[in-house]
Amino acid sequence: MNKLLALLLVALLVCQATAFSFRLSDSGEDSGEDKGEDQGEFSGSWYEQVNTDQGEAVDQGEYHGNYFFYDNGEINITAFYQKSSYNREDHGEYIYDSDKLYDNGELLHVGQAGHLSKEQVSNLVLKRLRNKSN
Repeated sequence: MNKLLALLLVALLVCQATAFSFRLSDSGEDSGEDKGEDQGEFSGSWYEQVNTDQGEAVDQGEYHGNYFFYDNGEINITAFYQKSSYNREDHGEYIYDSDKLYDNGELLHVGQAGHLSKEQVSNLVLKRLRNKSN
């Protein structure tokens, strides 16, 4: 009787393990192909310095994020960014930064842009961030 119970227990464990491995393979990373999506990551930065009569105005920042393209032409972009702008003033021996403004956050974009390259996605995000008021 114990051998029959042990054999039944082993058979049950094998069935459970097989079903578990099939579930893992079905829910894996191929799900993106089923939806018809293409995805990637991007990053970038900028630094701009403009001379003024009161010193130099500096605008700088960096960003990184992910994008998803779908077969219907829709694009979803999520970007995380950090921006700063300030005036750099030169007073002989000392150079210091004044009027500092900092901003960080998340930029979301959903639209019908068609298929863009990684560089085009990065340029789109850069344009949106640079046009965003501090």
